[in-house]
Amino acid sequence: MKRMYPRECYKSWFHYLLKIPSPIKIMAYEYNQIKKVEMDILKSLYDLNRQSRD
Repeated sequence: MKRMYPRECYKSWFHYLLKIPSPIKIMAYEYNQIKKVEMDILKSLYDLNRQSRD
């Protein structure tokens, strides 16, 4: 067995992770989507406030 360098190891790990749609990955993806939506809502609220002040 050839010795794996951290980078190669990381790469293979990464490929391994990409292959499985693990619950954690799905949760992370959903969390990111929710965060994006939250940010959009906050931004639009902020814009509305600014417009109403003008």
